[in-house]
Amino acid sequence: MMRFPGSQNAIIPLPDVEVIADMEAARMDWLALQQAANEVQPSFLTPFQSWCWTRAWRAHFAGAEPLLLLARDENGRALALLPLQRERHMGLVRITWLSMPGLQYGGLLMLPLPEQQRRAVFEALWAALMRQQADYIDLPLLAADDPFAVFLVRHCVAGPENASFRIDFTAYEDWRAFELALTPSARRSRKKRLNKLKRAGELTFAVRAPGAALAPVLRRALEWKRGWLAAQGLSGALPFDTAFEGLLHDLFATDTADDPAMHWRVAVLALDGQPIAVDAGKVCGDAYYSWFSAYDADHAAHSPGKIALWLMMQWCTEQGLSAYDMLANPAPYKEEWANQRRELAHFIKPLSVGGRAYALWMRHVHTMARDMYDALPPGVKAAVRAPLMHLRGGK
Repeated sequence: MMRFPGSQNAIIPLPDVEVIADMEAARMDWLALQQAANEVQPSFLTPFQSWCWTRAWRAHFAGAEPLLLLARDENGRALALLPLQRERHMGLVRITWLSMPGLQYGGLLMLPLPEQQRRAVFEALWAALMRQQADYIDLPLLAADDPFAVFLVRHCVAGPENASFRIDFTAYEDWRAFELALTPSARRSRKKRLNKLKRAGELTFAVRAPGAALAPVLRRALEWKRGWLAAQGLSGALPFDTAFEGLLHDLFATDTADDPAMHWRVAVLALDGQPIAVDAGKVCGDAYYSWFSAYDADHAAHSPGKIALWLMMQWCTEQGLSAYDMLANPAPYKEEWANQRRELAHFIKPLSVGGRAYALWMRHVHTMARDMYDALPPGVKAAVRAPLMHLRGGK
């Protein structure tokens, strides 16, 4: 039982929590919670909590142990699912979001519940989580305004700050209204880039559903992405993992039935019939989430990536979508294009001496090292980026 302040009679029973290691065993409850979240509160449902995303990720990145915490009421109805994994990271055992490091937003799936019952669910999930064996719990990339984030503030220490970026179309009647809201210089710059590329040859743009015909386009885009990352000194990044190519193919080049509320899409910008930029992501609820994008460096002078983004934004408005989501991790191009920023919280709960050392690193040493790194000249950054990434144990 849990008594809430403010009312002597407000006693809410804590739900039962089942710990599940087999994803398939949670499939039906997962899909039911996903559908409820999408219908009632789509702003807190992202592709990275969906069954189809997690299934695809686990098919190619199966190293971590799934750790699903499923809360049920007294009638056996699923109330919430906390999708986690247990893995070894930097020599320690951590519990983190299922499908890290591929996801861009963390979170749980939950029925719409009154505040007191929701808090009881959070308490039950947290109690079950604290009984698990690990050195620390690590929950990054959680929207700071998510109710679960508000709950975690009093249980965890804060890790490094992050943010996600969106181009929000809700204030505009149509694409033309959005264009007119831009500054004249911004409109001229975008039109100039587009006209310049059109003069180079026949330009086409198409947004396509997954299918086998996209396989060669995706392979080429992955080569572009790896080339760009290598030039930045990031040869250990996730796209270099051999499993990543399989995941990309599974998500975007396999013609399979998808969730009715979520659709993978691939936007292809082509010049004289040859792809020069790709934007692959998912329509989830009423927003498009851009997960993988790349462009041909041979055409960098024509800014194909920016043109593809511009045309994809137009496609989103024409489809009646509310936003183009550029996901987590600040970058100059995101801050240039976005008109909405969402703070992402990072929560760490040490459970051992090693876990406390990790939390100290993330709270203080990591932040100081990042600030020092940001102040380095570009050439020095490229030289030290790879060993620093390896030290962090990240992708």
